[in-house]
Amino acid sequence: MNTLMKQAWWRAALGALSALVLLWGVMQVYASGQTLLAVVLLACSALALWTYTSPRTGALRYVLPGIATALLFVIFPMVYTLSLGFTNYSMRNLLDFERAREVLLEERLVLQGTERSFSLHPVGAQVQIRLAATGTEPALESPPLTLSAASPQRVAMRPTASSAPTPALPLSEVVGHLDALRPSR
Repeated sequence: MNTLMKQAWWRAALGALSALVLLWGVMQVYASGQTLLAVVLLACSALALWTYTSPRTGALRYVLPGIATALLFVIFPMVYTLSLGFTNYSMRNLLDFERAREVLLEERLVLQGTERSFSLHPVGAQVQIRLAATGTEPALESPPLTLSAASPQRVAMRPTASSAPTPALPLSEVVGHLDALRPSR
């Protein structure tokens, strides 16, 4: 009788240890953001523990591997795909407004050493584009222009004259000229 008690104790200890390891695994999957997979793993783990620890489930021990395999590799992917079809998990929809704005403003392809800040300066009814100096290149300016998005034009830039520029237009007015400043495609 003492041997049977030791075997029962070892079975209970092994079952409890298995349950803890499986719960830890399910919590790791849940913490990584995969809620549906965590629920499926929890259900499969509970069914497996019940099947292999209960004396009444002898026949189920032979069928469970096939059922678990079908659940994990057939049913779960179908349900997961269906749930993804009704959600929009793109990066832009998961960010808050400020972070999404930062991401969108960072999207650009600029060759290193070719980027310059610019400003628009009023010259009568026209504007003059001024490009800031870089480490090796001097500041540049355009002749006075009439900006129009309807008639894009190429502008020859020249080194900035030594005269003091007029104050730059505020950003709100520069934004109004962006369509005319962007290259045509």
